[in-house]
Amino acid sequence: MVTPEGWTQRRERGETSGTIGRNEGLASAFGLRVAEDAEYSRPYWVRNPEVDRFDILKPELLGLPFAPPPVQARVTFHSGDIEVVMEEAVQYRYEGAWVGTEKQQRVTVLPALSVNVSPRIVVYPTGAESRTISVDVVYKGTGEARGTLRLDMPAGWNVTPSEASLSFNRKGEAAVLRFEVEAPATVEPGPFTVEAVATMGGKEFREGYETIDYHHIEKRYIFRPSQATVQALDIDVAPVTVGYVMGVGDDVPEAIQQLGLDVTMLDEEALAEGDLSRFDIILTGIRAYLNRQDLRAYNDRLIDYVEQGGTVVVQYNKYEFNDAQWGPYPILVSNNRVTVEEAPVRILAPDHPVFNFPNRVTEDDWKDWVHERGTYFIGEKDERYTDLLASEDPWPYNAGEKRGIFVETRHG
Repeated sequence: MVTPEGWTQRRERGETSGTIGRNEGLASAFGLRVAEDAEYSRPYWVRNPEVDRFDILKPELLGLPFAPPPVQARVTFHSGDIEVVMEEAVQYRYEGAWVGTEKQQRVTVLPALSVNVSPRIVVYPTGAESRTISVDVVYKGTGEARGTLRLDMPAGWNVTPSEASLSFNRKGEAAVLRFEVEAPATVEPGPFTVEAVATMGGKEFREGYETIDYHHIEKRYIFRPSQATVQALDIDVAPVTVGYVMGVGDDVPEAIQQLGLDVTMLDEEALAEGDLSRFDIILTGIRAYLNRQDLRAYNDRLIDYVEQGGTVVVQYNKYEFNDAQWGPYPILVSNNRVTVEEAPVRILAPDHPVFNFPNRVTEDDWKDWVHERGTYFIGEKDERYTDLLASEDPWPYNAGEKRGIFVETRHG
């Protein structure tokens, strides 16, 4: 058996050497003990969120799909004067679902505790009340275990409780603990890092992992630091009531709630016959016109809501928005985009209330973008739509100012 440094092995039964005749075999079984400081079974790359790319942890592995298995069986045999050495990953074989038949799982090293923080981004308007951070701890060890959990906070921040107890009786148990965090009164706008730290058996655990497990692939694990970013904002919030039509999934409702507003999720019944007039604003989520048949069926109720004085914000959609005329006037999504994430954004209507109330929008609000500046802008549209923003790529392959980024119309 070929194992990493610090691992120990022992032969439990069978023989490890001998002469093999025709149609004969040689079988043996080994017991393994993982080193206390063994490396976890993580990818050899890690995402760097500051530059939106992956950093290579082990350059010598670059080009391989995965890191080599930690435990391999090595067989050396001689036939006449020929020596042959064969190595094969040690695997556990088990019955999978009908679409996958037999499955294999390599020897995998995971931490005894997986620590995950939610939400990963906390919006904290300066002067706001405390915010809640939840920490989910999953126990993967064996037998009973006791430990503690804390949040490491920036200097001057308060957290309640300062420490919480962990208690597990069996493998697979989980605990969710909540902490209230509060910034100092003089906090400056900007990002602050909060880290959840679990301690058990004299060892600290500062990351969690997600299992990637499908019928047609081998099980893998993605690790993430048990950290959250608290974004302190110097921002005012208008006391509006918000209805939200979730699309294919996004974090916008949660972000609005973190600003201190109540968000009501609108299901099919609400769209079909609910009292929409009770909302100051209704938002449709990312690609909602692709994913929500009920939105398409009852879209006229949103138009009526606008006509009676309501406000609807339609977020990002692609060509599904062109299947019918969902707006009050003709409008089409195009494939126009601005690729460079630092491309300047020009406000076309500086006096428009959306850029001035309850907060003034400036160039600083487009800093720290980590994706294309924008894609699938509005193309052809009725003259009753007004462009509010424009931008242009600073390179020749996509020349020309692009509009349709943010458009508005009045109806009723």
